[in-house]
Amino acid sequence: MRTRLKHPVLVDRICFVIVCLFSVIALTPFIILVFELFKRGFKQFNWDFFTETAPGSVEAMLAQIGGHPVTGGIVNGIYGSLAVILIAVGFAVPIGIFAGIYIYEKQTCKLSTAVQYAGIILKGTSSVIVGLVAYLWISLFFDHSPVLAGGLSLTILLLPSIIQSTWHTLLSIPENLKESGFALGASYSNVWFQIILPSVRKPLLSRILTSSTPIVGSTAPLIIAVLGSSAINRDVDNSATTLSLLIWRFFNHPNMVDLMWGASLFLFLIVVMLNLINRHLKKNRHEK
Repeated sequence: MRTRLKHPVLVDRICFVIVCLFSVIALTPFIILVFELFKRGFKQFNWDFFTETAPGSVEAMLAQIGGHPVTGGIVNGIYGSLAVILIAVGFAVPIGIFAGIYIYEKQTCKLSTAVQYAGIILKGTSSVIVGLVAYLWISLFFDHSPVLAGGLSLTILLLPSIIQSTWHTLLSIPENLKESGFALGASYSNVWFQIILPSVRKPLLSRILTSSTPIVGSTAPLIIAVLGSSAINRDVDNSATTLSLLIWRFFNHPNMVDLMWGASLFLFLIVVMLNLINRHLKKNRHEK
């Protein structure tokens, strides 16, 4: 028996070493990138960086010629990102939850099948095409509203994930939970809004956070829809900018590379914070 165990144990140890080796190889580029991000981006963090708007091309060029640091910040990008993401979440979350409930309740219905296929097609659609279509729709009905067009493009990108997340969350609910609500004489709406949805509040919120994180750094659809602006515009009819658009703009300008690293680090920290909140929700759910 001992002779037979020698070979499997040796193979197990070799496989363990190989997995560890390839894990280190896969993590090395990420570690180098994060180190460079903190090294070059943290130097830009100051009060002006979070309170001033991004500098113009001429201002940055003159500062570089004079040997002065390029002044400016990303407050217009922060405001634009908040506006676009709030519009996207405000539309996608309620529509996606109701669509997920409909798919869960009417799983054999043709319309439910059509909604599922539409979600699969939307998830595979290029984000640039989504941004173009959203911009054309908004321009047709609302007479050129870039912020609303950007929010609509992110809504289209986010909606399939919210629908799928809601549906998969509801599949984990025992069927007798809904039947017990009806047995007690509760109406259909009360069963859903006072029994079922509150019981899956945390796992559903966790899935929604997971689905919403990628749109924080989305750039391609916003290049067409939001257009970009150096000012803080509180009117959705005017052009605006987002953090991802600012990073793209700074990257294409040789005099604003330092600002690019600062904006990238700030966006990276936002994504990390959202993932930490998501892990906290999952941890509390598993403990309960």
